[in-house]
Amino acid sequence: MNKLKTGISLIILGNILYLSYIFFTSNETSSFGEFTKGLTNYHRTLIICVIIEEILS
Repeated sequence: MNKLKTGISLIILGNILYLSYIFFTSNETSSFGEFTKGLTNYHRTLIICVIIEEILS
């Protein structure tokens, strides 16, 4: 159950980061936009790792 809550929290965080990335990089590149782009990529990698861990365990 704890892993499920963690997974759902990561998905929600990823969606929030993606929306902020779209908002801040719509017309020009900003520092926050680059920061959220990096976090979004990290978040996707983390979700893939959690899914693989759930499948293997």
